Amino acid sequence: MTTTKKHQGRGESRKIEDALIESALDTPADLFRAEMEEAGEDTASYVSLSERMMAEARKMAGRERLARARTEIVAFRSREERSPLTSDAADAAARMAAFRAQATSTPLMMAARKGKELSASDDEVVAASLVKLERLRREDGDA
Repeated sequence: MTTTKKHQGRGESRKIEDALIESALDTPADLFRAEMEEAGEDTASYVSLSERMMAEARKMAGRERLARARTEIVAFRSREERSPLTSDAADAAARMAAFRAQATSTPLMMAARKGKELSASDDEVVAASLVKLERLRREDGDA
């Protein structure tokens, strides 16, 4: 596939534009200001304009970062497996039995209370956490 003259022209235009921008950015501020004043330009208005443009650019960048973060959160939440808490009671009971078999004699602390036994809701939460832990280990290749 050959490049048309139209596309080559755009590339050349971009190179010229980039060179002009680079030249302007490399010009010392005092020299740039002196040239503008010599041409009769109001440098204070240009400074004010550039400050407004930078503030608007920061706002736009912030909005874009926020939108991207929201999208990433939605994607993360959709990837996260929702483990059934009560639908697979036999599986949860087996996991809890294995968990209790590994547990030490030290009482567990759940929901900022001390107790010798876990409540039914504690069992569900621990079972769901074990499912997530197993999934994370499989994803990381630790299984």
